[in-house]
Amino acid sequence: MSVEDQVDNALRMVRSSPEMYQRGFDNGYNVSRRLAKRFRSLVLFGMGGSGIVGDIVRDLISTPNRKPPYVSKDYRLQTQPGPDTLSIALSYSGNTAETVTAASEAYSSGSTLVVVSSGGVLSEIAEKHRLPRVPVTSGLEPRYAVPEMVGCVLGLLHGLGMVNSLSEQFRDAAKNLHSFIEGVSADSLRDAARLMHSRVAVVIGHTHLQSSAYRLKCQLNENAKHPAYVATLPEACHNEMEGWTLPESISYIVLRSRYEPPALSSVLDQILDDLKQGGMAHTILRVDSANYVEEILRMVALGDMLSIVLASSKKADPFKLLRIPRFRRLLSMDGRLLKHAEERFKVDT
Repeated sequence: MSVEDQVDNALRMVRSSPEMYQRGFDNGYNVSRRLAKRFRSLVLFGMGGSGIVGDIVRDLISTPNRKPPYVSKDYRLQTQPGPDTLSIALSYSGNTAETVTAASEAYSSGSTLVVVSSGGVLSEIAEKHRLPRVPVTSGLEPRYAVPEMVGCVLGLLHGLGMVNSLSEQFRDAAKNLHSFIEGVSADSLRDAARLMHSRVAVVIGHTHLQSSAYRLKCQLNENAKHPAYVATLPEACHNEMEGWTLPESISYIVLRSRYEPPALSSVLDQILDDLKQGGMAHTILRVDSANYVEEILRMVALGDMLSIVLASSKKADPFKLLRIPRFRRLLSMDGRLLKHAEERFKVDT
């Protein structure tokens, strides 16, 4: 299949994301009925595209009045879940070594473990131990399953009464995403892609758009095979902005929000002025939205489309991975890791 055909397929996947969010939400809600207890804390863990699901959910549900979930991307959870903790293992394939190992830790800690996957080792473990599993459509590249997996987690949390205040906003935002995506043309993103084409991309994110920035960075890496990094405000103001030089080598993508705190808005205005005065290539990404939940979903979709447009301009296949599969094999479930997980889950060898 040609690169042009794959670009078209990738854009179709973005256009299908509204249905994927809703399908996942419905699946998560159905599974929630198996869980009757109340939880005081939430732990989300996964790697790669599945790990980004945890980041997006964190930004969607974090409010001043709600304890934010803990998001882990490692073999170890780096936190201590307990009996009143809901632990959600996010692995599209179900075979991610780090996630299976972390799931065994969550299970042995006495927390309630829920698996979100399309199959694999985690699904087998869930079946054997009668753990709740939210199914995900199979046959996708993990990064293209992110909308459905986000929906899975939000539907599960909605059914447990943990996110009632934003569930309607989420479903409305997913439904309204159709018209937003249809209103974004590839041509409207070509100037931003052109500025990045021969430069390293630095995505500047902040507040509830941190996950959107990280998602864009990863999509540029995987879809466009492009070097990209994230700068998070306000932390970047205390260190890395001193290195924002080399105008011929770096292109900046600045995410703006209508919900920026006044102080941060002033900082972003000054950053853009500095970039302009320094002759630095930069692009502003901004979306219209009714609320911050809708803004996140739209920014994720816009970033996905930008990464695919850049892939097209570079003649890069947005589905094919060149290096990651080799390293996945190195990180795969070798005998020692599997044995360790089996012991924690008390799975027969």
